[in-house]
Amino acid sequence: MEKFLLSPNGKLKLFAWVSFLFIKSHYKDLSLAHERDLRIAAGSIAEELEYDWGDLHHIYCLARSPYVRASVQPDTLGSLAIIPIFKENEREPFDFIDLTVARTIGIRIGEVGVIAVIGDGGAVLDQMDRRILDKITGPLGFAQFRELVANFACCSLHHKNPPSYASFPNMFGPETIGVACTSRDSHPQFDDFEPKILGSLMEMLLYQSMKGVIDESDFQAKLRDGSATFLFDGDGSFVNLKERTNVS
Repeated sequence: MEKFLLSPNGKLKLFAWVSFLFIKSHYKDLSLAHERDLRIAAGSIAEELEYDWGDLHHIYCLARSPYVRASVQPDTLGSLAIIPIFKENEREPFDFIDLTVARTIGIRIGEVGVIAVIGDGGAVLDQMDRRILDKITGPLGFAQFRELVANFACCSLHHKNPPSYASFPNMFGPETIGVACTSRDSHPQFDDFEPKILGSLMEMLLYQSMKGVIDESDFQAKLRDGSATFLFDGDGSFVNLKERTNVS
């Protein structure tokens, strides 16, 4: 896959942006009803899903870091991938994916896709480089991008020892704020891969949008058990949709 290079400051700005989108969408859930049927007694989305605001605090600190001019240590960010996208005429040029528990966000704007896992110290990206990203040799289509987001989120959910973070006033002098990593193991550890975790994410992200396109009676079952893939063929080779459709 084509590699995009960002300056350290550019990476921080991009992470602050995706963190802002992530935390803003979840803050909005405080005012959105979990049940649209008013006959059903229920609280907000945030209340019913029991958002852990303490756990989301680090993301909030990253989101506000440019505003308060905080000093952010590079190892407090996470995994970030910028993906070339194959523009499909029948699809909208924008897509937004927010996977709360996995701290994963995916954004597609035109021919650029961004995937971020916040607060993993880069462990997920290292796994994705070796398992998936190094096999991708062209731009991704709609379903392929969503599948890749699902794989990032699945890897995040398997991460056993993510780092811990904290924000400190006066960290580098009077009236300064620092965002720092407070504990981090030397080697990331992951649970044994559970296909059904990937399957649940694939079903969530792809079933409704692809069920009218895929002509297979067991499509949902394949998504659910983690065996469906749009990225690779039966031989494990990348499916280059742009080459197959001869679109410039």
